[in-house]
Formats: sequence, structure tokens, C-alpha cells
Amino acid sequence: MTLTDGRPGLSDQALQSVFLPFFTTRQGGLGLGMALTQTLVQGLNGDISAENVAGSGARFTLRFPFNAEEQDR
Repeated sequence: MTLTDGRPGLSDQALQSVFLPFFTTRQGGLGLGMALTQTLVQGLNGDISAENVAGSGARFTLRFPFNAEEQDR
């Protein structure tokens, strides 16, 4: 699954730090949202990554393993 924010994207510093706890670009932000998201995704054996896409802003990609047994439920 990919999500694109449609804004200018992330600065180089933000791109390197987006998943670090307490890193924020928002005034008054706690900087826990993306760190918590990464922890939850990894807890489900998944992966999340961030990149900038020219003209489209930041893109976050989530990948989860496919388990055929779970599909049958």
C-alpha cells in the first residue's frame, strides 16, 4: 500500500528522521506518530518506508507479508 501526501515532501533531515521518536516538524507536535506507526507495522511483520516523489510530495509505502492461511478465514 502506498500513501502520498500531495504536499512539498520531506526535507532531507525529515526524510532521515521521520521514524525517530520525538522527531517532529510541527510546532507543538510530540513526534510520536510515525515512530508508533513503524512499531505497529513491524509488530505485524511488515515494513514502512518514506521517500519523496517529485511533484507528488512524500510517499509512504507499507508492505506486509502475505499469509495464505489468513486469507481463508
